[in-house]
Amino acid sequence: MTFSILSFDTKTGVFAGAAATGSLCVGGWVLRGDIESGLVASQGTAPSSFWRDDVLRAMYDGQSAVKAVDRVTGADAGRGHRQLSALDRYGAAQAFTGQDRAAPLGIEVIIGNPEKLDPEQVFGAIFQYPGTYGHVRDFTAVIEKLHEHKAIAIMAADIMALTLLKEPGAMGADIAVGNTQRFGVPMGYGGPHAAYMACREAHKRAMPGRLVGVSIDSHGNRAYRLALQTREQHIRREKATSNVCTAQALLAVMAGMYAVFHGPEGLKAIAQRIHRKTVRLANGLEENGFKVDPKSFFDTITVDVGPLQAAVMKSAVDEGVNLRRVGERRVGIALDETTRPETLEAVWRAFGIIRKDNDFEPEYRVPDAMHRKSEYLTHPVFHMNRAETEMMRYMRRLADRDLALDRAMIPLGSCTMKLNAAAEMIPISWREFANLHPYCPDDQAEGYHELINDLSE
Repeated sequence: MTFSILSFDTKTGVFAGAAATGSLCVGGWVLRGDIESGLVASQGTAPSSFWRDDVLRAMYDGQSAVKAVDRVTGADAGRGHRQLSALDRYGAAQAFTGQDRAAPLGIEVIIGNPEKLDPEQVFGAIFQYPGTYGHVRDFTAVIEKLHEHKAIAIMAADIMALTLLKEPGAMGADIAVGNTQRFGVPMGYGGPHAAYMACREAHKRAMPGRLVGVSIDSHGNRAYRLALQTREQHIRREKATSNVCTAQALLAVMAGMYAVFHGPEGLKAIAQRIHRKTVRLANGLEENGFKVDPKSFFDTITVDVGPLQAAVMKSAVDEGVNLRRVGERRVGIALDETTRPETLEAVWRAFGIIRKDNDFEPEYRVPDAMHRKSEYLTHPVFHMNRAETEMMRYMRRLADRDLALDRAMIPLGSCTMKLNAAAEMIPISWREFANLHPYCPDDQAEGYHELINDLSE
């Protein structure tokens, strides 16, 4: 099953019909609970309130930024300009993927600094937020210049950071894309993860895939329906708009339920803890003579170690920590909610610092102007399931609204041919499968490589 959301209340993020009990038949499935969980949590009020754009569609593909370029900017690329800027040190993997997909379309992807952007020469720009080296920047002025020249602005934003930082909609971004892995989904050696895409009203007809909205059936009951366009309307290869599948819906629901359980206060508290840990780590390095950049950050910093780069990285591996090589003289460090004091102390030891992580005085390094002022996740569903038993009962109510394999046979269709067997989903809870970082050294992922090679034969 693939589903998306059409959300018009950009101020509160509330989606009309979020608590509806109507049903929708997709590919032979009757999916009331699954649709509701997707509409409310993973596709609807959660993302739309985070990014404050007019129309939202969640995409079950980690390359959502690239798809945004392909589809939504495709018409703009025909205005004469064939250049797209990827700015603020856009992530290397995304940049390479974007270049590969843009080349057949005759689009040149320019990777550079926002300060050097020439709006007259491009039809759009992609901004990484926060930057790949940790920078937290306000792109409002740059986006205004783009709009003056009829160019569009795309922001690839960190979903967890947006609980604290100024949102893309407040900066004037036309499109927001990103990954929802940080909402309770394991890294899994790089995926798969559910991604999101949101855009303003003007671009809604160019969005990939299909949208699901709320309507009223012949009996006057609230029901779900496909809105704007469906994938089947553009099934011809040259006009296909979607390749999403049932397998990705699970990941979208996982991320959505993570937001339902924690709510806005819980998510913000998690983000604050991540940031404070990063500040404590930076303080310890700076107090021992290391230069840490940037000065304003969320969870990522880079440290100038000079000629000691190789020694520091080897020492970190000996401590059970992987650091990121940045150029010839720096290393990058990124933290998350799983980072413990013992990990910070191990990182300090890799730099030759003996120090205890016992200074828990709150300190923040986000400028006041970059603090988020708007509310998010205001729908009641994000405030009613704080206890584990409440959450289980809520998910059970949703499951009871589905006609699934545990109750009956399902008519054959494209969706049912892609069902996940239970044995395929169990490993998501195994740390050996779940916790590997996609950029970890090859010698730390030999088991994954053996599995991938075996399945490829």
